[in-house]
Amino acid sequence: MDANEYEAMQEKIELLNDVQTSLNQIENGLGLDHEDAMKIILERVLK
Repeated sequence: MDANEYEAMQEKIELLNDVQTSLNQIENGLGLDHEDAMKIILERVLK
């Protein structure tokens, strides 16, 4: 395995960990629905 393959593997692992964290947060009621997320983002962008 060369350095590029190793780096790609590490990035995939990090992404999978982020996805798992997100799924856990949603499962525990900590997620936002699309409409609320868009409202928050637009408020920040339009300031």
